Amino acid sequence: MSLTETRQDLADALKDPSYSVYAYPNEVMFGPCIVLVPGSPYVLWQTPSRFAARFILTLMVNNNDNQAALVNLENMIETVAALIPDYVTVGDFSQPTSNEVGSTEYLTTDIELDVTIN
Repeated sequence: MSLTETRQDLADALKDPSYSVYAYPNEVMFGPCIVLVPGSPYVLWQTPSRFAARFILTLMVNNNDNQAALVNLENMIETVAALIPDYVTVGDFSQPTSNEVGSTEYLTTDIELDVTIN
């Protein structure tokens, strides 16, 4: 499987009706949403013929009201955690932070995911 196919398969596995999933950073994104971004390092060599890809999964909810935004983000974390496939090595969710994307303020958290490809 290629890096592109792996990224798209992961995005498909994380789909839920309560938010949008972007398999890559898009010019226009609407919250609540998840964005898959290549991590660093992006490709992790395990052996000469076996490697993994690292992705940062960013969860974003509208930050119009601090309490509601935090509850929405916590609900999203629980939903996403249940959807992460068993073949993925999972890191920890980062502390929620406020970020501006375009002209919209979001409450976000990141989680690092490693997926073995070969």
